[in-house]
Amino acid sequence: MLVSTHGIIASGQENEFDTSSFLFDGIDDYMETNSNYNMLDNSLYFTISLWVKLNDMSTAQRLIFLVGGRRIFVYVTASGQVDCTIRSSTYYIRSNTNAITLGNWHNIVWTYDGTQTRYNRYELYIDGLSNVSSNNGYTATILPFTAPLNVGLVSNRYLNANINELAFWNVTLSSTQAQEIYNNGKANDLNNLPTASQPNNWWRSENSTFNGTNWSIPDTNGSFPITTTNMNINSVVNDVP
Repeated sequence: MLVSTHGIIASGQENEFDTSSFLFDGIDDYMETNSNYNMLDNSLYFTISLWVKLNDMSTAQRLIFLVGGRRIFVYVTASGQVDCTIRSSTYYIRSNTNAITLGNWHNIVWTYDGTQTRYNRYELYIDGLSNVSSNNGYTATILPFTAPLNVGLVSNRYLNANINELAFWNVTLSSTQAQEIYNNGKANDLNNLPTASQPNNWWRSENSTFNGTNWSIPDTNGSFPITTTNMNINSVVNDVP
């Protein structure tokens, strides 16, 4: 039996655009694209955006992992510092500590512009504002990836958090456009932002369906659908920014 999240309305969220999120239990939940994710292959530019609410900060929480010619990795440390890397931990941008707090929704936007000088290639926005403590940008184009995009699982470590409105662009969004995404703390329609282009890939819990075993999440704007593993009917919840 297929169950769709269409029509889920969170308490106090009637007629709102955003009504649900994915809940990762920290035990064995994760999700991946159904094929190798190659939208960023050979790119000089990207933007990644997602909303996250951490339900455990006793250890680092791994959000996104993509491997291949150049690894892309986004995680949050136990001190609430967002760490985004390309290739290895040598090439990173990091927020200040306490940028992410336990039990609260936050928006993370990470941008990359490979045409800039090394220390200007990355930018990191937390809740619509630049939030950078250190920056050591990677120095080349993004080589082809050889694996699916993974959310919630890195090296047998599982995410304990809610994830919402994950999206990728193959352009570098501006600080103004990061604020458009944040929308004063309320998830926005990414296809109808004032100046930002539509994302190339956008995964929404509102569009997902449950087949009795796994959730299937279509790629709203692209061709990389996602399937969950070990996430049951209760893994889509009425908890949103």
